[in-house]
Amino acid sequence: MSYLEGHIWSSASTELSEQSTGNLFPEIAWRKILMSAPDVDFFDTDDLGGWMQSLIQQRPPAPAPTVFKGNKRERFWPAPETPAPQPGVKIISRHPALYEPFLDYPEMKIGRSPRGCQRGRQSRFPSIKSKRVMRAASSLEFDNMLDCELDPARHGFVEQPIWLRYILDGKVQRHRPDAFVIWEGYPEFQEVKFEIEASERENELRWEAIASALNGLGFGYRVRTENQVRCLPRYDTVWQVYEDRMTPLPNRAALIALTEKLSRTKPVTLGMIVADLGVSTDQIHALIRRGFLAINLNLPLGTNIPVSLGWTNLDGLTLLG
Repeated sequence: MSYLEGHIWSSASTELSEQSTGNLFPEIAWRKILMSAPDVDFFDTDDLGGWMQSLIQQRPPAPAPTVFKGNKRERFWPAPETPAPQPGVKIISRHPALYEPFLDYPEMKIGRSPRGCQRGRQSRFPSIKSKRVMRAASSLEFDNMLDCELDPARHGFVEQPIWLRYILDGKVQRHRPDAFVIWEGYPEFQEVKFEIEASERENELRWEAIASALNGLGFGYRVRTENQVRCLPRYDTVWQVYEDRMTPLPNRAALIALTEKLSRTKPVTLGMIVADLGVSTDQIHALIRRGFLAINLNLPLGTNIPVSLGWTNLDGLTLLG
């Protein structure tokens, strides 16, 4: 290893050691960059300048997502059948996209996205289901939005939906959940956090207090971590579908034939659609992304996965373009 390679690798290793477990850069990506470095013992200025220019033009190595493979710990407080409001608990304001049953609450002002190292990686998620572009404050929140988007059991969702006033240890606190989701017909608020943060003692106490406050108002509360959002094989299935979202769709005749085939009582698999109708696997993935088709996201994606009609019909798919 040359002096320059050693210096860069030492700096990269130091930076890697300071990152959290969910944001480590893959070592192989750094080694690929270092292998392209010129030998500093026998280089000229043009070689070094060209190499540095190539690095500037490249995108940095993407953070490697933390994928959970073990047991899942569920933090979920379902809405009670008979809510009992707690003293001092109140919804202060709501997101403008949050409608029923929140119309009586004032709308919060949505400003520009905050910037800074404390806010994580900001991104945008174009939601077909919610008919607008949503803001994700972290990569885990983006993955949760995508999971909600593709899951036929989630009928709608809004990010950063409300400001809630609640009581913890006799003191008034404020909280802004990360999402509001209609899940299998039941409304719930969600907090999306990495497990290392969600399991902190002070946060575990907060979740209990917030859940109690929201239960009193008639809503469920759920804390989702990478243990749920990035659990395999669901995480792989979701992202394989999303990666093919830009694939051109089949023509209208093929879509009509597909609708007729799926309207029968006999189960239909992805492989049967490809074989019988000549629709490609990538096109099926694009149709799932657009809500025209639906699958069980907990199953590995392949030819044997059952396919059904989704929440968007043929006319709705046409309007999407």
